[in-house]
Amino acid sequence: MENASGLLLLLCHDPGWDRLYQAFSAAATAAVSGREVVIVFYFGALEKLVDGRLDEFSLHPRDEQAEELLEERVVETGVSSPRSLLDAACATGRVKLLACSASANLVGLENEEVRTVVDEIVGWPTVIELMGHCSHVLYL
Repeated sequence: MENASGLLLLLCHDPGWDRLYQAFSAAATAAVSGREVVIVFYFGALEKLVDGRLDEFSLHPRDEQAEELLEERVVETGVSSPRSLLDAACATGRVKLLACSASANLVGLENEEVRTVVDEIVGWPTVIELMGHCSHVLYL
């Protein structure tokens, strides 16, 4: 990444709609503002990315009543979906998507399948190296 001092590193673990919305909203805002962004996907968030379910109205832990209310409010307000925010961020050319190798293995995803939706599959040594070269890290 060219601008390491302005790098935003997002560690996406939680598969809840609310957490993904926040992560991708931050990514889109940073990328549009000219910052480089790296998003690392773990466990449930990685599963949702691979399965194409980023916009699924689910919360973690599950709460069906809260999920229904969230969906109603999103529809009423016209809030952007997590997928559309991620797409907007990636369209800037300043976003790199990574998958945690151990998480992919532990949730039973095949590397070939994961590689179709991320730029790289990496381990903690790569993530730790990135942490040493970025200005902000967010864990969601």
